[in-house]
Amino acid sequence: MSIRSCSNNNNDHNSKTLTLRQELFAQKTLEYAGNATKSYREIYGEKKNDNLTRKLCNQLMRNPNVKNRIAELERLRLAVSQITADYILRDILEIGDEARSEKRYSEALKSRELLGKNKRLFADVLENRINDAAITETDHTIAIELLREQTAEK
Repeated sequence: MSIRSCSNNNNDHNSKTLTLRQELFAQKTLEYAGNATKSYREIYGEKKNDNLTRKLCNQLMRNPNVKNRIAELERLRLAVSQITADYILRDILEIGDEARSEKRYSEALKSRELLGKNKRLFADVLENRINDAAITETDHTIAIELLREQTAEK
């Protein structure tokens, strides 16, 4: 995506280019962990009315080119860091398995808790049906095994 110089027409949705301010806004939005209003204020300046700032910020966030650029920058950041959800989940599972084999059950249980939260196993009881696709047979077996180990220790 190319960048064009700033102009008075920041609402040009049909162009594939961003103004310099729009590009800076996209970068700052990622830097501030998605806080678009803070990014807007820094790039475009303070407005006298907070409602006006939020309105203009929301308008900018609805611009497809800006949205696409923020998504592109996020993908680039993840690619550079090489940290993905799968990587983190595998790491948690590995740590939990190691802790369990060394009988550090509180650490093993914490890793299983994190995995369970990721799979939404601890949502409302109505959502936690064994037949639900979110709960696999393996997950169910692991949960039962951990409960048996806990009760055996007591």
